[in-house]
Amino acid sequence: MIYSIKQVDNDGKYKFFNDIIVENINNKKNDLNIYPNPTNPESKIKFILQHNSLVSLKVYDVMGKNIATIINDQLNAGTYIYNFDANKLNISSGTYFLVLNTKDETITKKIIVLK
Repeated sequence: MIYSIKQVDNDGKYKFFNDIIVENINNKKNDLNIYPNPTNPESKIKFILQHNSLVSLKVYDVMGKNIATIINDQLNAGTYIYNFDANKLNISSGTYFLVLNTKDETITKKIIVLK
C-alpha cells in the first residue's frame, strides 16, 4: 500500500512528506497453528502455504523421535485445516513438537497432550 503523510502542527501549519510504500510481510510467510493447545485429545491444525510445495507435517516427542506423520504430500498454496486426534495416532499424554517442513522453511510448534 502507498501512504501519503501530512504533518499538522498545533498552530495549523502543515507539511506533506514523500509517499511511502508499506508491505504486509506477515502474508509472505508460511504459518502453523494448533488449537486448542493443550489438547484433550483432539485439536485442529491450521497451516498456510504461500507457495506450492512438498509438505511434511510430523509429530516428534521430546527426544526427537518421529511419533506420527500427518502429511507427506505435494500441496498447493492455500490454507489447510487437519484434525489432530491423539487417540487415533496412539499418542499418550506429554509434550510433543509439531514440525511443518516445506521447500521454503521449517516451522516447529509445541503441543501438549492431556488425557
